[in-house]
Amino acid sequence: MPLNRTPPKGTPTEVGTELESAESLQFSGSAPNLSVFDIENVTSRKRKHDDISSMIEFMDEIRSMLDKSTKKNERKLSSLESKIEELISQNNDIMTSIDFITNKYDELQSRMDEAKNERKADRLLIHQLETKVENLERALYSTRLELKNVPKKENEVKDDLCDVIMKTGNVIGISIQDQEIKEVFRTKGKPDRPGTVVVDFVSAVKRDKFIKKTRDYNRKNSANKLNTKHLSFDGPEKPVFISESLSPRGHHLYHLARSFASENAYKFCWISSGKVYLRRETNERYIRVDSEEVLSKLSQAK
Repeated sequence: MPLNRTPPKGTPTEVGTELESAESLQFSGSAPNLSVFDIENVTSRKRKHDDISSMIEFMDEIRSMLDKSTKKNERKLSSLESKIEELISQNNDIMTSIDFITNKYDELQSRMDEAKNERKADRLLIHQLETKVENLERALYSTRLELKNVPKKENEVKDDLCDVIMKTGNVIGISIQDQEIKEVFRTKGKPDRPGTVVVDFVSAVKRDKFIKKTRDYNRKNSANKLNTKHLSFDGPEKPVFISESLSPRGHHLYHLARSFASENAYKFCWISSGKVYLRRETNERYIRVDSEEVLSKLSQAK
């Protein structure tokens, strides 16, 4: 029978017992015998724990800061939204006010346009009425003429003025009867100048013939035109001027026309049948002055 060179195998229980005995012997004693590896593992775990704690604290701080910042931003956003809403409200109020003002402006503009149109119509009506009044006054004055520079007698009465008219007629070559004189009077004069004698004939035809005879007489007697000596007045000799009697408006226009003619080199300015005329030169056509606007346009056309 051959010999077994390997030791006999023990049972599993025996092997485990031996190992436990060896470990017991190895770690038995009064002080622990920890390996370096185990110490480093403990230190590493502590450091990891400290790092985690620090990280948690840091995250908590970040979270707290974010919370504070979020709340602060929320407050600012809320305030901003409130202000924006207030601005929107104010803007709406402004737009409402602008719309109101615009409507009022349009209404006022419409009223002004209506007032302008009414004023234009009123001015046209006034002009038409003035023209009608002027025509009526011109018809009323169509039988009148004026004698200027006629001396005034003491205690003068209408009969004295009638005598002056008839003597003047005899000088210029026209017969005047009492019944042809409807009215005669003298206007108020100045201390150094007697008032104008105004005579109203019964017809415009008689008045026009009287004026024509006066012009013819003065033209024929240019060296000795009608004057106070011809009418048997004492005192210094003075020329007697005879012209149509004009309405107040006609007098005003005639005065303006004469001033305009003098200032603008118009050679002729005269009246005929109560109307005022201008002419620059003999060969030019005449200009009828019906209103001040005619003189204004002539001034602008220079």
